[in-house]
Amino acid sequence: MKPGWLSARRFATCSCLLSVLIFASAIGVPLPVRAESRHRVCGTGPDLELVSAAFEQMQQSIDPCGDSGEIRSLLAAFQRCAKSTYRICTDPTASRNYFDRPSGPRDTAITRAITWNPALRTDLEAQCDDDPSLPVRRDPIASLLHELVHAVQDCDGLNPGEHELEAVRIENIYRRSTGLCQRGGYGEARLPPEAVKTCGAHSCPCSVPSESVEVATHEQLARSAPTSHTTSASGDAELQSEDGGD
Repeated sequence: MKPGWLSARRFATCSCLLSVLIFASAIGVPLPVRAESRHRVCGTGPDLELVSAAFEQMQQSIDPCGDSGEIRSLLAAFQRCAKSTYRICTDPTASRNYFDRPSGPRDTAITRAITWNPALRTDLEAQCDDDPSLPVRRDPIASLLHELVHAVQDCDGLNPGEHELEAVRIENIYRRSTGLCQRGGYGEARLPPEAVKTCGAHSCPCSVPSESVEVATHEQLARSAPTSHTTSASGDAELQSEDGGD
């Protein structure tokens, strides 16, 4: 998928949801009020505060390469989507973050769930481009953003498991804004050259790397996608359980 999927694709105008107002107001996303909400945070109190704070950090992030608008557009698209109910559930025991959409009849609004461990900072890749002595690690905010990309992809009728590299590309926008190591790909699939912008802790030229970067093939994407769930095409009679993970 070409970079700019989020900005180029038109999202259908959807009704917005009341219960997300409690954290939408914190991130500055204007929402028309409807009587009933379909976006939820599992639990209250600390869980809601964690999610609200994460959304605010995403909203206020500034990418030195000028792509912050893509994150804001994604947050607004997530708030607008009324195709399904989306839940964000914190789980301090989860070994990975993931988006799951359970099976059910086509065109049925079934609750989808993002499982997010806000304390998870395990290694994703062996080397950081800016400093090969450091690994690329999970970051809680970047990980939640990655799963929100999958939720918006789902809302737009896509299979999130087939678009992991786009989620990585948008995750890297946030990573650049906070000086984190950028991800080079997802599993064995690498980001295509046009989706990469060089940016490190000490310099950020925002240029496309001069070295050749392998373009992911469908076979690579299939190998890198989670295998614990069966995926199906969007035209199938039923949506099988599937997910996209960080």
